[in-house]
Order: sequence, then C-alpha cells, then structure tokens
Amino acid sequence: MIKTYSFALLFLFTCTAFSQNVNYTTEIVEFYMTGCDDGAGSDEEPTWKVYTRDNISTGWEGGTCHFTDGNIPIVYIPTSGTTIASKTNSAATLIDVRFEAWEDDCDGGSGSDRCNFDASCLAGLQEDDCLEYHDPLAGPFGAYTSIDFRNDPDCVWNSYTYSAGDFGVKIRVRWEYSNFTAGSNVDTCGTSILLDGSGSGEWTIGSGTGGTFADQTDPNTTFLGSSGQSYVLNWNTLAGCATTNSDNITVNLFINPVPQFDADQNPLCEGEDITFSAQDGIQYDFSINDQTNVMQSSGSDTYLHTNISATDSIAYVVVTNSDGCSVSDTLFLDVLPKPNPSITRTGSDLSTGVFPFYQWYYNGTPISGATSQFYTATANGSYTVQVQGTNGCIGESLPEVITNVGIYELGEFKFEVAPNPVNEILFFSTDLTSYSVELRNMVGQKIIESINTQHMDVSSLSPGMYALVIQANGVKSSQKIIIE
Repeated sequence: MIKTYSFALLFLFTCTAFSQNVNYTTEIVEFYMTGCDDGAGSDEEPTWKVYTRDNISTGWEGGTCHFTDGNIPIVYIPTSGTTIASKTNSAATLIDVRFEAWEDDCDGGSGSDRCNFDASCLAGLQEDDCLEYHDPLAGPFGAYTSIDFRNDPDCVWNSYTYSAGDFGVKIRVRWEYSNFTAGSNVDTCGTSILLDGSGSGEWTIGSGTGGTFADQTDPNTTFLGSSGQSYVLNWNTLAGCATTNSDNITVNLFINPVPQFDADQNPLCEGEDITFSAQDGIQYDFSINDQTNVMQSSGSDTYLHTNISATDSIAYVVVTNSDGCSVSDTLFLDVLPKPNPSITRTGSDLSTGVFPFYQWYYNGTPISGATSQFYTATANGSYTVQVQGTNGCIGESLPEVITNVGIYELGEFKFEVAPNPVNEILFFSTDLTSYSVELRNMVGQKIIESINTQHMDVSSLSPGMYALVIQANGVKSSQKIIIE
C-alpha cells in the first residue's frame, strides 16, 4: 500500500531578532523503520532521505540516500554521508526538515534503483511501497514546527526526533556564534554595566573584588560590581565549540555622588525664601518644577530661591563629581498659601475678615495694641493690616489711604480736630463763629464743656476712649478721641 502525502512548498521568511550571525551544522544520527512488512520473508529494505533548509538560504540541502536491510523494528545508524548542511556566518534562526522514506521491493530490493521510489516494477516483481514524503516534515504546514535552534544551548549537539508513518529519523544541530569578542573597555559610573561581547563563550572575572554576571554565557549580559573597583573580565569560548577563542576587557566602575538634597525649611509659606543644599560634587545644577529650567549652575552646593510661589511643587538638583558621574535628586515642596486680607472702610472705621491674628499698621509702622479685626483711624495716612492664617502664614492687605480724619461737616461749615490721639492739648480749627464743644466719657458723662474755644486741655484726664461732641447751627456731630 502506497501512502503519499502532498504538501504545498511554502516557506515563511522570519525576520531575525538576533544581532549576531552563527555557524551551524545539521547531521543525521539514526533512522527508524517500525512497520510496512512486505509479506515476502522477514527481511525488509528501507530507504531514507533527509534534507534541511533555514529561513535565510531557503533551498533544501542534503538528501543523501541511506538504506539497509533488516528485520522490523529497524534502527539504522549510518557511518558516512551524515552531514546534511553546514553554514557559516548565517543570520538564520529557524531550520526546516524534509523527509522521504519507503520500503524498496522493486527488483527484490537489490537492484540499482534503491534510491528512487518506483511504484511499478517489471511484471511479476514486487513494487516499492509505504512511501512517506513530507516537504516539509518540520516547518510551515508540516507535522512539526521549525527547529528554533538558537533557543537551545550553543556549542553542543541538540537532537530532534521525527516520525512519519512507519519510518522515523533523529537529527542533531550544533551551532555557535560566528564572531567572538569581549567587546570594548568600559569606564562607567555606578555598579552595573551591560556588556557588548559576541560569540559563544563564558564570562569569568580575571581581577577585581566581588562581582557577578546575570548570565555567564550571554555575551550581552549585565555585570554587577562594586563602585570604585576596576575589573578585568575574561570571555572564553564554551567547551564543545568548533573554534577556541579568548578575549578580555577592563571595566572601571566609578562612584556616583550622593547628593543628600535638602532645604532649610519645608513646608514653608508662599512668598518666603528657601535655601537648597546638596553635597558630594564639583558641579551643581538646581531647578524648580522643570528639570530643564536650571535656576543656578555652578560649583556652589547651595542655592537661595527667593519669593517662592504657591505653584512651586518640586525642586531638582543634578550633582556631578570629579569622575564625571552625575546623579539627579528631587525634593517635593510643601508651599502653604498665605492669606489675602482686604480692608473695608466706613468713615474712619476700618475692618477686615476673620483670622486668628491681626496687626494694624500706620504708614508702615505697627500700631500698638491694634490687634483686633476692627480699627478706627485717628490720623490721616496709609493703613494696612497684617493677618495670620490658620496654616501659620502671614498675609498683608493693600494700603487704605485716609485723608479726612478729624474733619467734620456741620451744615456748610467744617470743623477740624487735631491731634488724635492726644495727650495734652486738643486743637480746633473752624470757620464757624458760634459753636459748643463737649468731651464725654464712654458712658456719656460730660467731662469738659467749652464755647467758641480753639483748644481744650485734656492732660489731666485718664487715658482712654472719649467722645467729642460738636454742636453749631442746630447740627450736632460726635467723634471718638483717644487720650494717651
């Protein structure tokens, strides 16, 4: 019975993700026959052919005819013609396998046509049968997947066994990287480095204290050492590689600076100044909010930032030491908003919002005892109020300028009183010809009364708040007077 498998020849090219080319060899290990008894005696005559191709050079190679005679089950180990393909400096990553096998009875299995399948021989003789033809057996649309040989160890023989019907084959692949180098000497900062070697080898430490490799057989592995150390790293070919090489590099690991970035105050209030400090370098780059916005670049390890904004949220420093190693550090800022008081004026009476603390100022000088939400202006000038918010930050109002303290309108006439506060003589200035003046305490008792006078002696009175009542032409007006 003839078993024939027909597969469309389709090969998918695979883009390699490997940067290094390889040398590889494919070889036959042994063949199998487990069935297909021709019924003519116990002796069977199997024939096998094996081919391989890779995803770079897509033509099939190999196909040497191998045959033997024997009784089922048959295991045949050929002694010659075992190399299927051998490639050097190839970018291949996948290998496909094509397989042909049959039981050769044509001419009794002893004719000259043993290496070609013939389903019909001369009359009266048996025909070849049990054909297995797989193009490919391993590969796209084959019964097996392509050999992803680079995922198997390099510099050793890796075996792969396939079966098809009553026949089978074991092949093996050995591969290694084509080029071999330990890479370039390295001067770097910190404790680790990504090596840039190539080839099939193993890393060892020739000199230097401590140090480990993430993968000793990976040419591009990570080496972890100690800062301040110098190392010689050896790269030697693996045992079993077809070629023997050795190379080494020198790696100097410089110590990174330790900035210890800090500030003289944090949290702080909006509008205050802040001094940043760092250490362990010869160059310091300070920036606020955006690391590219360098505020100061110099050899100074401190930076004074004035009038900090409520939007300033993060500070940076890049510290560079004498080895050229740079480290960035960050400091998150807690900038508290300051209160923003405003002054409400009614005549000479001033007030502001509700805050835990107040201090009123006259022409920039704090007014003694003026520490409440309200204040009555006693002289012409500029008044401000400074308050403290619940977060402890201080804010100050815009100035309120007063120009009419002590001037009272009585009908069409004006009456001016000064000074206020007063401690001795209170003076009056007016264009009135007839008027009366009374000084009363805060419970309404009359203390002093005078008519048409231009001054009043209050030096004998106790300090405190009094009311000055002015009356003329049937009109009365009063004003608070402070006696000190």
